[in-house]
Amino acid sequence: MPKKTASRWKTVVRPNTQQYRLESIANNLEKIRHWDILCGDYQESPDIKATWFIDPPYVIGGKYYKYGTKTIDYEYLGNWCKERKGQVIVCEADGADWLPFDPLVTSRGNKYQHKESVWINENL
Repeated sequence: MPKKTASRWKTVVRPNTQQYRLESIANNLEKIRHWDILCGDYQESPDIKATWFIDPPYVIGGKYYKYGTKTIDYEYLGNWCKERKGQVIVCEADGADWLPFDPLVTSRGNKYQHKESVWINENL
């Protein structure tokens, strides 16, 4: 049977957590105010010197995303990543071969172990 009053989490803890997060973001805005965020297809991004962090749906496991691996040409994406100016960091699951990925970290979930890999360009 449901309770007739809200729990402590709903009335005390949760609102304080949300307030803390909002204050933390507000206190750190100066660190990201200079960022430009573009919403669109990655192919439309200007090739400017920047730090590029690229985290597409993974070849292995990305099939579960709404717009997963079926719509991505990974060979094209790999070449696009190699051509970016500045530092390029690309994340993938272990076993992907569209860039020469290096192992980064192994994490454990409740059921499975997941291995992340990364590719970082050499020419900064």
